[in-house]
Amino acid sequence: ELLYRRESPTLIVIDHVEVREEYAGQGLGHQLLAHVVEWARSTDTKLLSACPFVSRQFSKEPERYRDVMG
Repeated sequence: ELLYRRESPTLIVIDHVEVREEYAGQGLGHQLLAHVVEWARSTDTKLLSACPFVSRQFSKEPERYRDVMG
């Protein structure tokens, strides 16, 4: 599950990414993030994070996400 809010026509805030316990450790959170990043690139939308998981990913690999970070 990925919860977000649109702050403007070109800015999304990701509030929360959660994967059910039975699916933990399968990389589904990373897959959700990858899809939203792909979508953001295709729509010229920037992303901000209010989610600890997404913030960690943005911090770990800033070069990977720099173009979509708001």
